[in-house]
Order: sequence, then C-alpha cells, then structure tokens
Amino acid sequence: MHVRNFPLHDAFQAVLGSSQSGFLVKLAPDGTVVYSSYFGGAQGYSSVNGVATDPSGNLFVTGTTCSTDFPATLGLSVTTVNAKGAHSGAFITKMNSAGLQIIYSALITGSAFPDCLGNCGLMGLTTAGVGIVIDGAGNALLTGNTTTANLPVTAGGLSGYGTFVAKGYRG
Repeated sequence: MHVRNFPLHDAFQAVLGSSQSGFLVKLAPDGTVVYSSYFGGAQGYSSVNGVATDPSGNLFVTGTTCSTDFPATLGLSVTTVNAKGAHSGAFITKMNSAGLQIIYSALITGSAFPDCLGNCGLMGLTTAGVGIVIDGAGNALLTGNTTTANLPVTAGGLSGYGTFVAKGYRG
C-alpha cells in the first residue's frame, strides 16, 4: 500500500515505507478503530499477507519485506534483506493484543539462487510468508514461498526453491 494519508491511530509504525508498506487495523466490535498502523519498516517495501490471533488476542503476522529496518527481535533469525527489492525475506511476528508491542519477530530468507541451468528468469532472491495459523498449543505455523535454494531448515528438512512451512514456538 502506498497511501500518504492512511488514517493512523495508536500506530506501532507511523512512517510509510519507502515504496510500499503493509498495514494493520484492529476494529472493536462496534466498528470503531482500536489501532491502525503501517507495518514492516520504513527503509524498503513490505507487505502483510496473513494474520491470525490466539485465544488471548495476540496478533500473529506474516508477509514479505526488503526493509533494512524491519523490527526483528534480538536473538532470533535476522537475515540480510536489500532495500532495492533484490533480496526480500518472509517475516513472522507476534504482537501483544493491544498491537503496540512485539513479543517476537524474525526474518526468514535464503542467500543462494537455485541451480536451474540459467532458465529460472529470477530477478532476485525473494521469500514471502503467505499464510499463518495458530495451532492448539499456541504455536504459529507459517507457509510461504521462496526463489532461494538454501532456506534454513531443521535436522532432516529439505531446502530448495518453492513452498516452505515454518513454525514459531509459543512465547
């Protein structure tokens, strides 16, 4: 979204991204705005592609970003993205029910092009979160897609071009 007059209210991020920003809006049962905010950083594009909530009302968000100031949590996966859009990452973020504080946030991306014998037509390394759900134990399950060949995987997992699934532990 690239709207300079987006109506912000109790915004987590009040600055529009350099070319496009994701956004979050929470409505009360009567339709009034609880909060509305840009999301994803201001130093590159971002898009929010999936949201979910847990029984406590915490918000889980996924999408894609190339913003170099994406709000990642220290100690979690922080990989390189490029504000020129040639290297984007999927994100998984958990925010408190008020939408004003990050509980955890991480980027997922690879750094190698797949071996496709020059016929890929790839312009950059892109990874995007597409959907997110919360399981019965409160873990976030994220699905997405990537054009990279080396997303980080757990023991026994396979990495490669295409669809991926990730799990954010309850926390």
